[in-house]
Amino acid sequence: MIISEFIESYREAFGDAAPLPIALAYNTAPATEIQSVPKCIIGAISKVRNGKSLTLSADNVLCGGGGLYTAFRPMPERVPVFVSEVEHYKKTKEMLTTMNDSALYQKAFSALKRRINNA
Repeated sequence: MIISEFIESYREAFGDAAPLPIALAYNTAPATEIQSVPKCIIGAISKVRNGKSLTLSADNVLCGGGGLYTAFRPMPERVPVFVSEVEHYKKTKEMLTTMNDSALYQKAFSALKRRINNA
């Protein structure tokens, strides 16, 4: 399916007001020039909804949560408190530490890390 057909079908199914989905991929070639990501990656990703491309890397994702969620680095000690008490993405810091300690998460993180390092 070509992009215009997808967008037409998507708009038909979800309406014109629904934001388009975002596709993410790990690759050795940047999608665009690598630029600094000020603060949180959520703000940078929101620009993708407006049709811009974005390249995230270990060098430009500087926030602790962003580094964790993109698998560019392990979770810094301060992230559970920040994510739960400042950003309010999780209700408690234990929810984040439990997720980070889970065997499934560790397996996925390790697989992504290997893929990034071998790319």
